[in-house]
Amino acid sequence: MSKVRAPLLGVALVVAVLSLGACGSEGVAVPPGSDALQSCDIQRIDVVDLAVMGKPGCDLEGSSLIFPDGSTVEIEAVGISSGFSTSSVEGVEFYYGNWGLPGVSASVVENGRLVDLWASTAEAYELEQALLRLGGIETD
Repeated sequence: MSKVRAPLLGVALVVAVLSLGACGSEGVAVPPGSDALQSCDIQRIDVVDLAVMGKPGCDLEGSSLIFPDGSTVEIEAVGISSGFSTSSVEGVEFYYGNWGLPGVSASVVENGRLVDLWASTAEAYELEQALLRLGGIETD
């Protein structure tokens, strides 16, 4: 079973790129069958609308997520979770992940504490929370 490893925090533009890893390291399992999804049509998705979108039924790789501050990122392959920060707000980091079957998730972390989390399904929400906790981010 594939796993996504916990995020690395930092102040660079791209602070983490987390890929599938089944080499015994701690991680969060990507649901089985996620790698067999057909590609979705490319779309721009406001993270605040993810729950309304629901389970996409296809792979959202290549689509864009738009965060409330206007930051836009391209969704990577299934099993990849990434993060970034901007120079405009110190201590704020943005994370997003492609979980395959349950869709995608996006979150905002400030000074090591989760402040917002959006996801296309409850399962994607729980997977994102678990990954953030593994990275030492306070989610409660």
